[in-house]
This record gives sequence, structure tokens and C-alpha cells, in this order.
Amino acid sequence: MDGVVGREPHAFYHSESSTGLLFNTDYYGALRSLALTLVADLGERLFDLHTVRGFSGDFQGRGFVLIGPRGTQKTPLFYQLLQDENMALHSNDLLFVRFGGGFAAADVAERKFYLPTQHAEYFPALEALFEKCKCENVITNRVDCEYQNCVNAEQCSMDRGAPYCFMASKTSTAMLDPYWIGGMERHVKRIDLQFLFLLTNDPLAEPLKELDAEQALQLLRRGSSSGAAMPGQGKDQPFYNPYLLPHDELRLKQHQERFLRLLQFAKVVQLNTANQTPARLAERIKEMITG
Repeated sequence: MDGVVGREPHAFYHSESSTGLLFNTDYYGALRSLALTLVADLGERLFDLHTVRGFSGDFQGRGFVLIGPRGTQKTPLFYQLLQDENMALHSNDLLFVRFGGGFAAADVAERKFYLPTQHAEYFPALEALFEKCKCENVITNRVDCEYQNCVNAEQCSMDRGAPYCFMASKTSTAMLDPYWIGGMERHVKRIDLQFLFLLTNDPLAEPLKELDAEQALQLLRRGSSSGAAMPGQGKDQPFYNPYLLPHDELRLKQHQERFLRLLQFAKVVQLNTANQTPARLAERIKEMITG
């Protein structure tokens, strides 16, 4: 439903009947979020899937996922990892985990990836790929530009005749085929999930710390990081997963039990991103995976 004057856009989800409703919006991002919420809810209740939210990849046959809130360099770190030719992209958002045969097999949730076009700041090759993508909310007029840190502000491409700019909007997105990044060898649909990196931003904490199951579950259940990662950014997000609905105690307990099961297969490392560059953080992750 769209076009209702005087009413804010809103999404509704009723878990018992598995019904979702979008009100007063035609924004694809809202539709996608609601669809993933519905699939995650049904998958967990009917098929015992474990939904995990984060950036995931495969390095030399070992799967990993980066989990954490805003302010922990998660996005630039992930794209830094993708610079390595031995790294394969798995998911940029949501993965479904199944257990069996001594493995935690994680499947990618989507065929194509929904990416903010400003991610080209961290991975310049994306800008040329976005030219072939279906995009939404891309800025086409210089006066509407929202990119405050643009290094080309004095020589804006739109001032010189470009019809649009992928960096100009905070909300512009593209539907990207992940195989375009590097072909079949640089994207995998399933990984053997062996490492969970929980990102934090705390200038007083140690840079790297392996966690036992109890420590990891406390951080995941709370959904916030210690230190300076989330000042003024609202309430905590249990398990860093906005698609986890509803938030009743029973559902949270079930999700915690699934994470406890996952931790039987995967090592958990708390990675402190404070005062470290994405390049250095990427090297630490690769050392942990191969070490």
C-alpha cells in the first residue's frame, strides 16, 4: 500500500499467521527486509534453520562471518578481505546455518546482493559493476548530494555532465550479481562455518581475544559491543540480527540454543577494531583462520 497522505511508512509482521504488510511505501529495501524476516521466522520454526546476520566468506576452504554493530569497521574490513585473491565472497547480510555430519553448513540467503552504492568507496571495482545493476534512489542532481566527505567535491562528475553519482546518496542501492566480482571462484553459495569474529570498538581492550561459549553468548544475546562502538545509536539488537522477530523470551532462548550449537563447530574470536586499520585487521583475521 502506498500514497496515503499524512501517514508514516510502516511494516507489520504477524508471526502466528506468517503475514507481513507494508504500509505507505514502495521502497524495495523495506520489502526485502520484511521478506527476509518472514523467511527467517518460518525457517527457524519449521526447518530448524539458524539465521545469522553478518558478512561472511571463505578463505582457503574455511568459512567465517564478521558479526557486530555499527562503528566497528565491519564494512571496510570485509572489502579489505575481498582484495585477497584467495578470499571468496559468501554473503553480505544473512546466512542460513544447518548442522550435520560434523559441520556447520552455512548457505547464502539471496541469489543477488542488495548493496548500498556507497560501498564503492571501499571496493572501487563495484562502481563499474553498478552500471549494469538495477538501482534505487541514485542521486541525479548535484544539489541533492549527501556525500560530505567526497574527495571530488571541487570537480563533481555531475557538474561535468555525468547523469548520476553512486556516491551521492546515503540510501542509494544496487542489486548486484556476486559472480560479477570475480566469477565462479570468488563467490560460493555454501561455506563450512568455522570462525565467528565478534567485532568491538574499545580503545581500552586487547586487540584479539578468543572467547568461550558463555562469553560469546553474553555478547551475542546483548547485541551491543563494549566501549565506544554504539554511542547514541538506539537500543541494542539481540544477536545483531534485525530479522529476528518476534523478540519474546521463548524465541530469544531458542536462538541462543542454536548459537550454542554453532559454537560446538566454530571458534569465536573477539576482534577489537579500535586504533587498527582495515588492512591490519584483515591480516589478523587471515592469520587466525590459517593458524
